[in-house]
Amino acid sequence: MASGLLENGHELDYLTINELAERCFVSTSSLNRFFRIYGYNKYMIFKALFSSILKSEDYERRIDMSC
Repeated sequence: MASGLLENGHELDYLTINELAERCFVSTSSLNRFFRIYGYNKYMIFKALFSSILKSEDYERRIDMSC
């Protein structure tokens, strides 16, 4: 499941939990349990944080490449 999240991470802004579950080959219930284990009550909270982390990593990578 974690690898599926990483593979689809850049698209999380546009994916519903149902679409993400399909891409990870799991149920939405499994995804929700996964999020709760890591302290996120809702997919939307996880999605917002994960997206912001990816965006900051992309920004840092671009800065490194320009130096």
